[in-house]
Amino acid sequence: MNNSVLRIAPSHSTYNRNFMTRDPNTGEGQSFGCGYYEVRMRVDADGVRNVPPENSSWPAFWAQSNHLHRLNQRPYVELDMVEIMRKDEFLGTLWAHHGGQFDKSLMIKNRKADYRNPNYHSADWHTYGCLWDTNGVEWYIDGVLVLKQYWGEKRNLLVPNDPQQNPVAADGTNPTLSNPFGLFDSETAIDVILGTGKTWPMEVDWVRIWQHP
Repeated sequence: MNNSVLRIAPSHSTYNRNFMTRDPNTGEGQSFGCGYYEVRMRVDADGVRNVPPENSSWPAFWAQSNHLHRLNQRPYVELDMVEIMRKDEFLGTLWAHHGGQFDKSLMIKNRKADYRNPNYHSADWHTYGCLWDTNGVEWYIDGVLVLKQYWGEKRNLLVPNDPQQNPVAADGTNPTLSNPFGLFDSETAIDVILGTGKTWPMEVDWVRIWQHP
């Protein structure tokens, strides 16, 4: 810590789990449900795209189901609120893990998950926000909506004819499930995580979470 800024610079691989809101071993801490998640952070991402095997992780603010961490139970959800890919690009990704660990056909993600802008630089301070609500997730940078994924009634109302809203399996196939992201609507407890790899320190000013009542 320096001037209230947390610097995360791991000396070994932590599999992107440097800080978690709930300890997976003791259960101490807090998990969260749907709401608005926000982080103010920066990271020098020159060369981040080429992650060496010993590093294993991109700088990220993300979350997974608590029951995965505590009990290794599936299915589970993963919400990547911001994952730095390059100095001018980040990912906002939904994952609905319906199958086993290596069954990519049942690892479902959003098709349009990357935000890239030559005027954006991850080394500058930015506020990354993620709104998770019934039937949808929206990603924001500095208060501006940049990515979205809807399903169910919200998709039918807002973007019924947008092919970018079609989910895709991790192996590139079309999912066999009719509403794979519906898994998020039944999720009530995700553990929020800050993490990065060995060669890309990240600095975090604050994390804020507003839960729906």
